[in-house]
Amino acid sequence: KQWYQRRVRGAFRNHEQVNPLEDLGLCDLTADVNWRDLAANVGEGVKVHGPINQSDFLTLMGIGERFKQMYGKVPEEKRDSFIHALDFLCSPDQMGARFKVMCITRSSDPTPFCFET
Repeated sequence: KQWYQRRVRGAFRNHEQVNPLEDLGLCDLTADVNWRDLAANVGEGVKVHGPINQSDFLTLMGIGERFKQMYGKVPEEKRDSFIHALDFLCSPDQMGARFKVMCITRSSDPTPFCFET
């Protein structure tokens, strides 16, 4: 198997699975990440923050407030789909706990607010 078939769970563009080596930079990759190894090998002069669950990150970044702002603008026939999308992104049994977010900053930079403990 190619390296990307062993590590990358999938590459997606326009909601369809694609080859991750085609149109480089234009698709979303889903990969198995060894977060501990990644954090241990980032190099000098940087700080690692996280990882935290996608649900926690999106909540801290204001997804609930943004949802409320946008909900009234969504056509009534699409509101169920809009609610489903929020649930899919944030629910622990969907993407909320399966996906993680890590931030790497310069050592001199402050801790990003969503990674403060």
